[in-house]
Amino acid sequence: MTKQLCKECHTPYTIGALFCDECGRNLLADNKNSISDGADIYLQVKGPVGPPAEPEVLASNIEFVILNSGRRVTLPLTGEICIGRTDPNRDTNPNLDLSDDDGATLGVSRLHACLQSTENGVILVDLGSTNGTYLHEESLAAQIPSHLKNGDIFRLGEMEIQVFFEM
Repeated sequence: MTKQLCKECHTPYTIGALFCDECGRNLLADNKNSISDGADIYLQVKGPVGPPAEPEVLASNIEFVILNSGRRVTLPLTGEICIGRTDPNRDTNPNLDLSDDDGATLGVSRLHACLQSTENGVILVDLGSTNGTYLHEESLAAQIPSHLKNGDIFRLGEMEIQVFFEM
């Protein structure tokens, strides 16, 4: 994996990271980032990302409840969690694979969205998905971070997922 140094604290980070794990610097505006499927994307932040609605959260684990299937998955949140569908032909292996939850039929892209824990809370970013990412029934703009709260429900295409942060 290709690494770069944070311009603020000089900590190495993997290209494609949204925020520096050490100092929380927004890495989106610093450079062109690359997602693991090899597709280059240009990330643009329109103004500062606002503060979270609740006190700062630095979650260590997140539990995902896939409401369409009832499946529960708990993952460590030590970096980014990419959400989508596995595609061995394109070497796409998201951290949260929704293939077995009927993801393709419900409109989940191979690399649909990602989550990351920051000093300002947990953020959700749509990765330019075909069928959109929705939070509180509002469509999220691609590549623009949105804050999540414990218990929030977001939608990838037609698949609903509820998240719980474990401290």
